[in-house]
Amino acid sequence: MKNSPYNIAILGCGKVAHLHAQAIQNLPNANLAAVWSRTKKNAVGFAMQYETKAFENIAQMVDSAQIDLVIVCTPHPFHRQPAVEAASAGAHILVEKPLASTLEDADAIIDACKNSG
Repeated sequence: MKNSPYNIAILGCGKVAHLHAQAIQNLPNANLAAVWSRTKKNAVGFAMQYETKAFENIAQMVDSAQIDLVIVCTPHPFHRQPAVEAASAGAHILVEKPLASTLEDADAIIDACKNSG
């Protein structure tokens, strides 16, 4: 088990993201370290509400905020891009269901996770 809190990022700042943010804030071994959204304005507003940092680039976010885990909360047709980018940058990912809208997108997410270990 990790001694320091897990740094968690939320990707997608819609309705369900608020549930995840509140849950993270109630975990003693977790820190909401960053957020990203397809819309910069949404990420900035969400980050202000939860006192964290907003990012425009997922790989940069994973690296600079030392993200352990991302939670993908975008609408399901848009899961592929943030999930693949986060996994490729070395973060563990949790994706809201369904994993993807197409088999091709699901395979891309699975491949990114396998390739990053």
